[in-house]
Amino acid sequence: VQALKEVSFSLAKGELFVLLGHNGAGKSTLINVITGLISATHGKVFINGLDVDSDVTEVQQTIGVCAQDDLLWDDLTAKEHMLLTAAFKGCVLGAPLLEAVDFVLDKVQLLDRADDFSRNYSGGMKRRLSVAMSTVGDVDLLFLDEPSTGLDPISRRKVWDTINWMKKDRVVILTTHNMEEADALGDTIMIMHHGQVRAWGDPLFLKQTYGKGYQVNLTVDAHNIAE
Repeated sequence: VQALKEVSFSLAKGELFVLLGHNGAGKSTLINVITGLISATHGKVFINGLDVDSDVTEVQQTIGVCAQDDLLWDDLTAKEHMLLTAAFKGCVLGAPLLEAVDFVLDKVQLLDRADDFSRNYSGGMKRRLSVAMSTVGDVDLLFLDEPSTGLDPISRRKVWDTINWMKKDRVVILTTHNMEEADALGDTIMIMHHGQVRAWGDPLFLKQTYGKGYQVNLTVDAHNIAE
């Protein structure tokens, strides 16, 4: 199975780019290739002019990733999760880092629970912490892999508000199979199917062009219905 087929695009800072597609469309595989977790069989990925294949260590210092699953430790607090992530990124522990951590936790509405163990968090709180952890460090490119899947409507809205704040001065690539989420967040949407790009554009263009979808004409026999 060829997971991706001739996918090509470029992005600029301040843009929230949505990869929209069903499960198995190739969205997560594309993110894994861009972040250097797996190598492409052909083609190249460049981030800020750096080749992901040859400069993967340097590239990974400038990107953040929120995976589909919450990668949290039950016996660590939200603040400890943020500081541990900062240590992995090579950040220097000090007053500026602590202030930055508190600022991000406040943005994701977790500052008042910053010293609570993550095992005591709700699903929505864990998801917001995972999103917050992905922003630690000097992140130019942020990947959010289905960040609101499984959340209730209130928690989903809080995550969306957080994501809209995060796109300032960076590129955000978000994957989803929820058209409502893509419409609410995306500046640009790329629709994928079986590893290929099927449509590309801003939400208004896509709705104007493909909004009616497939039309099915039905002939109804009123006499049979009455019987």
